[in-house]
Amino acid sequence: MKKWIVFICAGLLVVGGWELGWHMHGARSVVPLSHSVQMQKRSEPGPWGRIVYDYSMIEMAPALWQHVQQAPPAVAWKLHVSNPEAVCQQLLAAGFTPEQAQTLMATLTPLAGGYALHPSDAFILAMAPDVRRNWYALLAIETDNPDYDYPLRFWQKTPIGWLQDAEVDQQALALAQRLIYKHDDLQLMADMSLLQRNIKDPETMRRLACVFSRETTVIAYLLVGPDDNLDQLASYWGYPDRQDAVRTLLHATQRSGFDRPIPISMLLPRFARDRVHRYWRAGDPSWPHCHFTSLNFFSDTPDEGCTNDTYATSVIQRDYFTVTTPPQLGDLILFKRGPGEIIHTCNYIADGIVFTKNGGSLGHPWMFARLADMMDFYSYPTPIQISFMRRRDLPAR
Repeated sequence: MKKWIVFICAGLLVVGGWELGWHMHGARSVVPLSHSVQMQKRSEPGPWGRIVYDYSMIEMAPALWQHVQQAPPAVAWKLHVSNPEAVCQQLLAAGFTPEQAQTLMATLTPLAGGYALHPSDAFILAMAPDVRRNWYALLAIETDNPDYDYPLRFWQKTPIGWLQDAEVDQQALALAQRLIYKHDDLQLMADMSLLQRNIKDPETMRRLACVFSRETTVIAYLLVGPDDNLDQLASYWGYPDRQDAVRTLLHATQRSGFDRPIPISMLLPRFARDRVHRYWRAGDPSWPHCHFTSLNFFSDTPDEGCTNDTYATSVIQRDYFTVTTPPQLGDLILFKRGPGEIIHTCNYIADGIVFTKNGGSLGHPWMFARLADMMDFYSYPTPIQISFMRRRDLPAR
């Protein structure tokens, strides 16, 4: 008898809930689907419409490590100074003890235009965090130290940290944590070659490399509701020649009668749409860096010549002009360190969101980021300036 009472009560609850839901539907009180997309950031609408976004994290798949890894080179700290005494002075200024400086000076070798130091792995591991930060920042400013000028870096915007929840051998993880240093809110690591030399198990090294490949990305949606102007949205997202296709998608979304989210990746030209939030795969160029990415944003058939920096620079000078008006979809953003040194390019999407690939390595994904975060990301070791450019051959809006 008790079982029957339980079943009857359960049935009444189900029917009652169904009737309540039906009544609320009739009163247009259905919970909008956009509320189930737990985006924490919203901003004022613009010509792109209403965007919601949040931070997430992307990580390289283990299978890609075989294409990314290289034989670990011997460490050489290169300094362009005129005499050995200047090298010693820089070591002491960075915080090395006189004994540590003497140990390093014993490894000094001359090179064209300066000198090189050759520390042991044990010496590098023993460096104090503040000394590592100071010294590596100096190496980054010097030329011919690419591992220090462009270290692995992580911008902490997600709830999960760089090495947090990593399924990696604890000894290997502890070794890696000793090599991380900080610059403002950035975490940096420039000693991947040391890890490769000291972690003998290939699977452990592969997994650790994947963890260090983590980057903070942005997941973003366009909200489309019954009161949105589809012509305006299609004009922005369909530029320069996809307005009809984009409007069809927007119209289908609007028919629901309440706000629905569309991943902004679905609204982009083919090149970006096919790549965002993925890594290199067979068929992609062997060095698909930021210039190749940004200069092909509107291309149906990518120009692989843009993987060459000299060629890419000539394309920018020939095919783009500087703009000072508000940026538009696909505009080229130049990150400059000094008058003529372009260190990064990416594309403006909307609402301060950019499409970027932070390096040519196959271990860097195509992804979305906030422009303000990218400016901080690339302001190590020295501040940068940005400018916006637009293709000459595209029609004016």
